[in-house]
Amino acid sequence: MTSDTLFDPDDLALFDQEPLQRVLVMWYPDWPVVAAAQTCDISDALIAVFDKGAVLACSPAARRHGVARGMRSRDAQSRCPSLRAVPYNPADDARTFEPVLRAIEELSPGVEAIRPGMCATGSRGPSHYFGSESALIDALGDYLDSLGYPDARFGVADGSFAATQAAKVDTVVPPGESAIFLSRLPVDTLSRPELADVLRRMGLRTLGDFASLPTTQVSARFGADGVAAHRLAAGIERRRLAIRTPPPELSLYVDLDPPLERVDTIAFAVRAKADGFIAALARYDLVATSVRIVLRDEDGKTSDRLWRHPRWFNSNDVVDRVRWQVQAATPADTGSGVGIRAGGALTSPITTIIVTPQHVDRIGVYADGLWGDNNPDERIHRAFTRVQSMLDHTAVVTAVRSGGRAPVEHTTLVPWGEALTPRRDPTPPWPGRLPEPAPSQVLATPIAIQVRGTTSPLIVSDRGTLNEQPVAIAYRNGSTDPIDAWAGPWLSDERWWNADAARQLARLQVTTDEHAYLLVFTKGHWWIEASYD
Repeated sequence: MTSDTLFDPDDLALFDQEPLQRVLVMWYPDWPVVAAAQTCDISDALIAVFDKGAVLACSPAARRHGVARGMRSRDAQSRCPSLRAVPYNPADDARTFEPVLRAIEELSPGVEAIRPGMCATGSRGPSHYFGSESALIDALGDYLDSLGYPDARFGVADGSFAATQAAKVDTVVPPGESAIFLSRLPVDTLSRPELADVLRRMGLRTLGDFASLPTTQVSARFGADGVAAHRLAAGIERRRLAIRTPPPELSLYVDLDPPLERVDTIAFAVRAKADGFIAALARYDLVATSVRIVLRDEDGKTSDRLWRHPRWFNSNDVVDRVRWQVQAATPADTGSGVGIRAGGALTSPITTIIVTPQHVDRIGVYADGLWGDNNPDERIHRAFTRVQSMLDHTAVVTAVRSGGRAPVEHTTLVPWGEALTPRRDPTPPWPGRLPEPAPSQVLATPIAIQVRGTTSPLIVSDRGTLNEQPVAIAYRNGSTDPIDAWAGPWLSDERWWNADAARQLARLQVTTDEHAYLLVFTKGHWWIEASYD
């Protein structure tokens, strides 16, 4: 991998012209304790919440007795004999935090729930309304105090990462000074233990030390995740807050009484309410671009799946997705209406179906233009959907250009009717990618072969050189094919920073009397990966 294939820091600056989002983060340091006190209706004076035999969180009073996070149960009880031990329940944490989220939304609309006890909201608009960011914090704190949620900490900075760190010290970082604020924090703040360990061994102990490294060096040493961490350390965060949550009353609930086990009858029951589900969205001028479908059977087992649409869902699309999910959860069912059988995620008749609009958008965004649109003919869509109903939703696929180094990675096969999203972005540079022209046929399963040199089997060294001249291809059936010409090899050392995902290989182009192949050499073996016309 050469340096000219990587982003230069000066080039990255071109992407940083847009002002960073001012973010306010609200944090309750001991939220599991608050949730446990509310759920169990007990005082939070001497409480410790335990998870897997260790203290997950404890009240300030318990800390004054020597109880600390990570302490074993026996040690904590010995330090504070009157300590009230409560088992950790994440569902209680989320449920009790919901009123706090609603309260913040009343004063600052558009809240992202980071985790129970912590949330974020954009501060620019609300701070103008209240006069300043400090006044906004005072208003939020007073309102939460009046509702019985005191001792919240607030932080404001450029980007959610810097604002989260600011909330831990209860401070407001002036605009444009987030990088200075972050520079003093230890590298452990990035929540990447392996990266932090390497940085410390390199003598880089603060985020400022890490941010001072050139981006090209970080990319070459740590890969994409390292570059992302480097940008956080430098106070450059472009992620916008995920605040678009559809109203919960827009979900579709179908209670099946009696429970049903035939695919056709289940689909008919959903169809009766699907029109109302789409109409309810339309009343808010919304369309659903993705929906989450949950199926629950008599035994309490569930099938939960997120479905995306290339445009937006209509009632027929919703019914089709329910049908496909029932078929997938009960693989013995071929779609002909046969009842549920053993072998799937659901093993008994279905009692409940929940369809929730996971992502919504304004309906005007998807209105047809003056000259029509580029969507497929409705007759084609119905025909392909019918095939999917009879077989499986993966029986009809659309090829989408994708990014990658190997030819097989250049295309993503997306089931018909789903959003045409590539597995990898095709636009970034892909060092090690083969030069044009691309192979005309990529084999789904590579063919194992041997490549012979003049006197011995052909191999590729770690430096990318061949031990001999390629002479012939030997197939498993015993036949051989003399090699007329060849080009390469091209080395590819992928994900070298991750021992579990690392892959080192070399590719070689060869031609014979009748064929032109792309060969790949990895772990001492040769394979036919693709062919050319």
